[in-house]
Amino acid sequence: MSHNDDEDMTREPEMVKAYRDTWELGLHSYLTYMRDRLLLARELLSPTGSVFVQISDENVHHVREVMDEVFGEENFLSLITFQKKTMPLGSEYFEQVSDYLLWYGRNKETTKTPDSLSGYGCRG
Repeated sequence: MSHNDDEDMTREPEMVKAYRDTWELGLHSYLTYMRDRLLLARELLSPTGSVFVQISDENVHHVREVMDEVFGEENFLSLITFQKKTMPLGSEYFEQVSDYLLWYGRNKETTKTPDSLSGYGCRG
């Protein structure tokens, strides 16, 4: 199998920016960015709609405060923890192995839940 030369590339390789590079003005600029997008998401949601935000443990408490402000504390549905990787063998310290999903409804009383959650006591 042959590959083209680097000179034949038509665009620059994309660079993945870390949180610290993207949010040079710090946490405040990140939370403002999130608030603006969540306000728009709330307006676009149907009365039965909901939104999930994936976040690490570093900022989950800050983002939850913003989501409480935008959607209302009464429309908080769940904080879902899920495993994103396993602990590597031989690790000296415990590593972060999970992330969180914050789940809010436009209106908790009318939010529809996926059929796949009916076995967990959620109403459909």
